[in-house]
Amino acid sequence: MKKNYLLIIALFAVTFFTNAQTCPAEIQASQSSSTSVRFKITSGTCNTYPSTITIDGSSFTQSSCSGTNLNYSIDAGQTPIDENNFTADFGNGVSCTYVGAVLGNEKFDLLNDNISIYPNPIEKNELLEINFIENLDAKISLYNLLGKVVMTESVTNSESIKLDINTLNQGIYILKIDANNTSISKKIVIK
Repeated sequence: MKKNYLLIIALFAVTFFTNAQTCPAEIQASQSSSTSVRFKITSGTCNTYPSTITIDGSSFTQSSCSGTNLNYSIDAGQTPIDENNFTADFGNGVSCTYVGAVLGNEKFDLLNDNISIYPNPIEKNELLEINFIENLDAKISLYNLLGKVVMTESVTNSESIKLDINTLNQGIYILKIDANNTSISKKIVIK
């Protein structure tokens, strides 16, 4: 009996992960308008995406899909959208935000992949070093677990910054980095 439950769970997991829907990578802005959107899909097939989606509260129906081109047209009586900046709800908990016709999460991942923070955990007598892959302008804030800002620094056209954490108590903090119209947060532990 126990084997049957494990088998059912394994089949569910395989089905879920092989059919898991992802956000279309980008919008083909030159072929989109306030009443129709063309997505470029790089994973999955046309059948992976639902026949109806919601974009900024307006209902859209899949009008065609071929190769990497996935087209949705606005339903009658719905409010037109800003075709370059919107949030699309694909159902099943998949919501995708596009900024400047690019998937917003990709900007997040790009910033996230280009930052290194060390050491973490950190001793009180050490400096927390933050390195960026390229020169950029950023605002760095450190919050305690009550949400209070305990440190703020700015970086201007620089690849790195070192933060002196000696005045802070031992504990867990949240480091927030705002750069390139995106922000990321990381947990920092001071021992």
